[in-house]
Amino acid sequence: MKNSAFYKIAKRELHIIKNRRLFFLLAVAVPVLLYFSLAFIYVNGVLNEIPTAVCDMDNTQLSRKVVQYFDATSAVKIVDNASSIEDIKKGMQKGKYYAAVYIPKNFEKDIKSNNSPKVTVYKNTSNLVIGNNITKAAASAVQTISTGAFLKKLQSAGKMKDNAFNIANAITVNAMPLYNPNYNYLNFLIPGVAAFFIQMCFMVAGAMIFVTDFSNGGKEELKKLANGKLAPIFFGKAIPHFLLQMTTVFILIGILFPMFDVPVRAGNFNLFVLLLVFSIASFLPGLVISLLSKDEMNATQTVIFINTPAFVFSGLTFPIWSMPLLHKVIAALMPLTPALEGMLKLHQIGTPFGFVTGEMLHLMAFIVVSLLVLPFLLKRKMSETASQNKEGGINV
Repeated sequence: MKNSAFYKIAKRELHIIKNRRLFFLLAVAVPVLLYFSLAFIYVNGVLNEIPTAVCDMDNTQLSRKVVQYFDATSAVKIVDNASSIEDIKKGMQKGKYYAAVYIPKNFEKDIKSNNSPKVTVYKNTSNLVIGNNITKAAASAVQTISTGAFLKKLQSAGKMKDNAFNIANAITVNAMPLYNPNYNYLNFLIPGVAAFFIQMCFMVAGAMIFVTDFSNGGKEELKKLANGKLAPIFFGKAIPHFLLQMTTVFILIGILFPMFDVPVRAGNFNLFVLLLVFSIASFLPGLVISLLSKDEMNATQTVIFINTPAFVFSGLTFPIWSMPLLHKVIAALMPLTPALEGMLKLHQIGTPFGFVTGEMLHLMAFIVVSLLVLPFLLKRKMSETASQNKEGGINV
């Protein structure tokens, strides 16, 4: 084994990795640091105590009760009193608060007169996360207030207490959020961002493997160690780098997720199998880029060009089924898209592994196509003269 061409080339590659500390930092330390940094940003999971103002134009017992209900919700924190709608807008423009509750004049009077006064909630929807949380808090508070006021009205009209309660609650709408009932952004965003970094890091690692040797005159040494065979060169160079990158996947599943209580409802093993296939599906196209590039800069630019739109097209921020056809096609050409869909099914929904068969086949397509192309590209690259090598490559 020690005298085999594969062993010699793999040992040579490990020596290169050991001597290039910057490469090791970029391959392992930086991704792990990014994982944990992002996890700490979303460690609270649910957005609470959004700074909110109140504009109470009625200033009655009932209007003050409305303010109390709003302030009692965990999503809202009353921080200011506004005197008018214009005052509300100015406060938002200055960043003093992100929402405001406006209670009109004659609010209590209108309720007692069987009218339907409107409580207006102004919200800064330039940030959709804040806007959605304010909407949920407002709906909860207003529903509680409305039911209570209506119930008192029925009782004052002479209805029996039980009958009044039944009438007030004759029609109810229950929302039953599944799989992420607390709307926890840690559970939602961290796996998605981690998947993006996995694709980026594995593709960058693959893109550097061959182009570094071939642009720095290492081709002849490889030929000599491999006795002219392609397989030892391919596996001897690729496997050490792939295994090094896989340490970040182990850290993600084995340390990060448990530390921050990110659920993996389908089990760690199932998620690991998906991420293993995803890692290979990201790594092999990187090798293709490496064999098509003329130098390290060209390879890096190509990987960045491919990965820059990946997060947007992945479906995490906007559903793929609602995108135009062209965008759906672009999304399908990125390993991140099926991997992310599979991850959400396994870690958050907890589906059986058989339910991600479609995503696994999609990822396998990237692997099969890459493996069909790579032998021809490697053979061509190894047979090129030095002058040809300088002229070849892809440009972005």
